[in-house]
Parts: sequence; C-alpha cells; structure tokens
Amino acid sequence: VCVFMVCLLSFLAGPACSLDVWGGGIYANGPSLISQCTIISNQTLGYYGRGGGVAVSGSCTMRNCNIIGNIARGCSSEHGDGIYVNSGTFQMFNCTVANNGMQGEGGTAGGLRVENATASALNCIIASNVRQGVRTVNSSVSLVNCTLSANVEEGFYADNGTGRITNCIVYFNGSAAPQIGGATAVGYSDVQGGVQPGVGNISYAPALCPQNYSLVLGSPC
Repeated sequence: VCVFMVCLLSFLAGPACSLDVWGGGIYANGPSLISQCTIISNQTLGYYGRGGGVAVSGSCTMRNCNIIGNIARGCSSEHGDGIYVNSGTFQMFNCTVANNGMQGEGGTAGGLRVENATASALNCIIASNVRQGVRTVNSSVSLVNCTLSANVEEGFYADNGTGRITNCIVYFNGSAAPQIGGATAVGYSDVQGGVQPGVGNISYAPALCPQNYSLVLGSPC
C-alpha cells in the first residue's frame, strides 16, 4: 500500500525517449492513497509518456489534491497530462485538475485519462487543460458535483466505454467541439449547446468565477 499525504511534488521522469515512463510526479502500482497533495509542474519524457502528474494502476483513492501544470511527454505517444489511470478502481474527491498539458503536444486527455478501469470523481474541478478534460477508454467513469470548464477540447469523452455525469457543469470547453462525446448519460446537469437527453438538464451559461470556477451570485446553477 502506497500512502502520499500532505506533499508538494515537482519532478521530471525520464530519460528522454526511454521506454514506457509513467507518472512524472507519482507512479503508484497497487493499492494507494494520495491525500492533501499539490502535484505541480511534473513531466514525463519517455518513449511513451503516461501521466505527467500522476499515473496509477490498481485501486487508488485521491482526495483534497491539486494536480496543476503537468505535462505527459513521449517520443511516440502521450496520454493523461494531469492523471493517467490504467486498470483497477480510481476514486477522486475534492480535487482540482487544472492547466495540465502544453499546446502543440499530441496525445489525449489533458486532465484525466482512464483506461480499462472504473473511476469516479466527486466535488472536483477539471478545467483549463489541453485536449479533453476527461477521456475514458474501455472504462466506466462517473462524475458527480463536478465542474468541467475551459478545457481545449471536449469536457468529457467516452471512447469504447460509458460515462455518467450527474449534477455537474460542463461548459466553455473547446472552440467548436461538443462538450460531451461518446456513450454518456447526463442528469441534473448544465451542459453548453442545448439541453441534453436525460432528467433535469439545463443549458444556461453557469456564471462561473474565473479565478476558481465557483458559482457567482445569481447563477442559474
């Protein structure tokens, strides 16, 4: 069991164009807890880059963390600038995943990429990341009480997997792309681009504070 608590991490994982490099800041392979950490300005530099800030396999719980300004770099491919999850169960509570990735780099998912796993996020902000805020591959991902905003591409994209978005804000993502892609069920959420199929959805501009993405007074949310 790996436990990271009350930590500030900023590392470079390489060397450049070496083999598969996972986790610029943290790589946890097996049951793990990451709590009250700021994981900032980390990078991978492998042949395959996975998880510029954090990469996890197996069960992992992350709570009260800030994942900011990380980059997954790889000479062949790169995925999950902020967080990369492969297999197992991943749970994230009260976290901010923001400003990860670099314009012009390839790959997918500037915020969170989930592969072959089950993942959930509660009370999280996933914002201003390059590419998608969240991208799933062959996975089941659930978001509750989350804000996905100002990501360069879709806020949420399910690729050969399923997503469930409940009581969330998905707004201002991409310049022309849809806010949500793939097989995703949406309920009681505010999504840009027209009311989504499902119960209780709206499409009003949410009036978010630009500093921390909280709701300002008078927000329809």
